Amino acid sequence: MARHRHKSGSISLKWAFVWIVIFVLTIWFFTEFAIAFLPPVYANQIFYVVYIGIAISIVAAIVRNVTMHAQVVPRDFIVFLCAHIFAFWFFNLLASMIGIPRTIFYYIFTAIGVYVIAQIVRRM
Repeated sequence: MARHRHKSGSISLKWAFVWIVIFVLTIWFFTEFAIAFLPPVYANQIFYVVYIGIAISIVAAIVRNVTMHAQVVPRDFIVFLCAHIFAFWFFNLLASMIGIPRTIFYYIFTAIGVYVIAQIVRRM
């Protein structure tokens, strides 16, 4: 699996920013879509977390395929699907415990969390 890295092995800040923006937009869009068109999904926390995790994984796979011309391996997709669901659940729970309302700060907070967990899983 190709990675966005500098020659020194560190993560590119440009690509980190791009992925965080993609995650922010994905979480925001699919949350607003669920609120407007799928109220039962949004009302049930388990369905909501799984729904957002699947959306993040699908969007990430499409972006990775378009930008890197790399096919997404089914095993990798399942691993990252589980990582995205867990990361979104954890940081969504953490945001609610801290008291972050559903504003841009919430979306940025959860997106950074999803990105960090994805990077940890990618390095394993």
